[in-house]
Amino acid sequence: GSWDDTFSDASGFVYGAVDAIGLGHVLNSQSATGPFASIFNAILYAFDRLLPIELFRPNIWVKKMVDLIFAQHGYRYESTFFQSTEFERLVIPYAGEPFAYASGDNTCFVATDEDYTEEGAWQYDVIYNLTSSPYINTGDGQVDTNTGIYTSASGYAGLYYVSIFLDIEGTSDTAEFTISFVDVSNSQTVIDFTGRAFIAYYNIGNRRDSRGGNFRSIPVFMPANTQYKVLLTANQGGMTMYSSRLQITLAQRFSLQNVSIDMRTALPADTLQIDLLSDLQKMFNLYFYQSPLDPTLIYIEPFVDFYSDTEVVDWSQKSDEAQEMQITMGDPELRKQFTFAYRDGGEALAKSYQATWQEGYGCRIYDTDNFYGKGEQRIETKCATVIPAQYRTDIVLGRTFDVQDDGTIKPMKTGYRIAQYNYVEMTPA
Repeated sequence: GSWDDTFSDASGFVYGAVDAIGLGHVLNSQSATGPFASIFNAILYAFDRLLPIELFRPNIWVKKMVDLIFAQHGYRYESTFFQSTEFERLVIPYAGEPFAYASGDNTCFVATDEDYTEEGAWQYDVIYNLTSSPYINTGDGQVDTNTGIYTSASGYAGLYYVSIFLDIEGTSDTAEFTISFVDVSNSQTVIDFTGRAFIAYYNIGNRRDSRGGNFRSIPVFMPANTQYKVLLTANQGGMTMYSSRLQITLAQRFSLQNVSIDMRTALPADTLQIDLLSDLQKMFNLYFYQSPLDPTLIYIEPFVDFYSDTEVVDWSQKSDEAQEMQITMGDPELRKQFTFAYRDGGEALAKSYQATWQEGYGCRIYDTDNFYGKGEQRIETKCATVIPAQYRTDIVLGRTFDVQDDGTIKPMKTGYRIAQYNYVEMTPA
């Protein structure tokens, strides 16, 4: 049901793409760059035109959620509006992390207690020989104890946290160690998740330091089945490494091959059933009316449809003429202006729109033009919406990532949003 334009034939959810990470085609270069370049290039798609399936997530039909809520509490409803195409296309986009969390059991923790030194300046691929308890080398990604090379999991790409600890000693005031994490395939220093090179220059001098070169939980993207090593360089002879520890822990899987999605993560955890119903009431000005004949039946229609009869009812005979009559010119509670708005989702596009227009995307400012109205009333949903945008290609897509002050793209949870799913046709097919 995700691949054609019939919106009712998917079983409660539909697969759609929301860009929560900053896809390659939002950048200005002609090829994917940045921390996700490896996965984009590895997919071998013409990425300017296509979206990898790994980025699609289940979007739950709003109507499906409404049906489940009513059924759970023993109610039913009748609503012409809820059967309309406009309403049936509404979805709650996948609310969880941009990529599915892994089980967390893929951890490699190894060490070496073998000293290494040479008479002249040297480079050394650190070889880790300690792998038994309390160390671990049995996960999907493992270190070769003969070469010191770590090979990432073969079934998926992922975000890993890498920690390196070294006990080192210099020989003079000018002694310097260079510690780096290197991609074996191209001998290049690894770029971490924030776009910085995973390398450090340590002026150790004529002393021993068990803290030197200590990297803690550096986030690194690793494609599947890719090899890495810890490279230690000494700029003069006599410098010594006494021990080293390496810990690599999987944080997130970036591919969904043979991986299940827990549908509980598709829904925002901080949202109640009543929040969804209340937001729908605000968005479409819905009127809920309980049947006088069946308390379990609720009629639901937009206000203007519910009160669609043009017949005027004369209530003048219902007044109590024994009481003093008072006439109020206009409604004293009426506001001069109403502002209807979605919650600010906090993504880069929302900030940009707010800075330009001083109001959020999708906001409606309605001036009543009533002489007696005073002040403003703001009606805001708890849900945000999804802002579509195109960048250097013609791909128009909802973008929910943020951009940090230094220009680095920051992936985000999509969170609680309501959007309209739309079929996208490729041309040529």
